Amino acid sequence: MNFRRLNSNNLREGGTEGFTLIEILISIFLLVLITISISKAINSTFRLRDRLKTQGEFYNEIRLAMGILNRDLTLLYSPQMSLPPDKKTATDPNAPPPVPGTQPAQPVDADFQALLSSDDGRVNDFWGIPVDKTGLKPSRFQGSVDKMSFVTISNMRIYKEAPESEFSKVTYTLEDDRSNPDLQGAKMLVKSYNTHAFEDDDGRKENIRSYPLLRGITKIQFKYCRQKQEFCVESWDSERGDFKATLPTFPEVIQVILEVKGTDQLMFEGTYWMKPEIPLWGIDASS
Repeated sequence: MNFRRLNSNNLREGGTEGFTLIEILISIFLLVLITISISKAINSTFRLRDRLKTQGEFYNEIRLAMGILNRDLTLLYSPQMSLPPDKKTATDPNAPPPVPGTQPAQPVDADFQALLSSDDGRVNDFWGIPVDKTGLKPSRFQGSVDKMSFVTISNMRIYKEAPESEFSKVTYTLEDDRSNPDLQGAKMLVKSYNTHAFEDDDGRKENIRSYPLLRGITKIQFKYCRQKQEFCVESWDSERGDFKATLPTFPEVIQVILEVKGTDQLMFEGTYWMKPEIPLWGIDASS
């Protein structure tokens, strides 16, 4: 009898070591708080990651676009760089510019005049008139506040058997950007290039490739400078008389003023100075 009572008391005392209902509810409440905190931290981390990714893509697109533009302008090409100083048609770079619209005097040589009057002597969007009887043509640089066209040697042939060279005729233009409806009136910078640089095939659209280089542009302006940025204009044409008759016939520095908007109220404003590295008006072998 006593053995049974003692055993019953032991069982009753052991049963009092469990959790009460209040303790279980408090544990569940704490677990919910911890879960919510972890969930908020994870969501905040993912939002921060998405924001950093968006910002990184936004600024990387600008750096990439300006890098491509800078490479093309740095490697501007003109066959005139191979001419000796005494064969250049332009005059002293320190001389005052002639009256706009005037043309430099041409040699009276009959063969040269015949060449100028032929189809090979015509001016097109990328090449000027021949400078001598060999038919050597200077490349033509045309620029306005929102467009540029020129010949560059920056093209890279990716595929070994691709029918293209390092030379290409490049045009930069602005078109309407409809990719983001929140940016009304935004523009995109489009690059078009033709690797048939030495062929007069500007009308053959199958040789021209185009792709958008930068989107979300709210402002872009090109300026063209010579004499160490002391003389800057908003338009340039190397075949125009006032530019053709003085050295250099190409701009020494191209200024790019840029404003770009992106998602999440991202905004960029900057000014770039890009300088051709090749002596586009000829090499002075005596120096």
